Amino acid sequence: MSREKGSVDQSITVFIMDSTSGLPEANVSAGTSGLLLWYWREKQGKIEFSATNLASISATHMDYGIAAIGNGEYRLDPPDAAWASSADVGFVKFGGDASGMILIAETYPLTDHDPGSLIASVSGTLSTYGVAKGIKKSEAYSNFVFMMVDTADNALAGLSSTISATKILDTSSEIAVSGTVTEISGGKYQFDAAASDTSGTDVVWTFAAAGAKATVFRFRTV
Repeated sequence: MSREKGSVDQSITVFIMDSTSGLPEANVSAGTSGLLLWYWREKQGKIEFSATNLASISATHMDYGIAAIGNGEYRLDPPDAAWASSADVGFVKFGGDASGMILIAETYPLTDHDPGSLIASVSGTLSTYGVAKGIKKSEAYSNFVFMMVDTADNALAGLSSTISATKILDTSSEIAVSGTVTEISGGKYQFDAAASDTSGTDVVWTFAAAGAKATVFRFRTV
């Protein structure tokens, strides 16, 4: 899975197994003999680091933290420097080992946008798509453009007065937005979000109307 350049407080999962039998290792911790972790950013040197024990798998992010999930899977909290923005760095690779063990981790492509911020219909079929970048938390955001389409992906005009626009802010319940939706033309609509519509870190906006696919837009504020 890709990550956005400049991301902070990210966690990944790694798999640790016995180097001889290949069986999952269940009790790896910061004190495990010989445990040494590393990350390598494209075109840069390999950075090695020691682990620190997390209190639990649900603990607040802590750079270099590690905690057992189960069946050889571990949560690992790389330092923010691993995801730092750089024009010539396209991926970051993680790895490591310990005495008698092997650690397996993914290679993460680094992108210029949040890979979770695509517009998609609730059915999972893309109706329109795009990315948002630079939407600030708790600030009004004007001229957000989206499309409404029917089940055959044909643009639907004339829906402004019937579009239901809702928001989910972090873990809160879904409620109506405070901003307004107006029609531009050809099935394109404009949402002028109020400050209260961006007052979360993880934000979901949903636009729905009778006869149209619901369009869901998820993004992280800055």
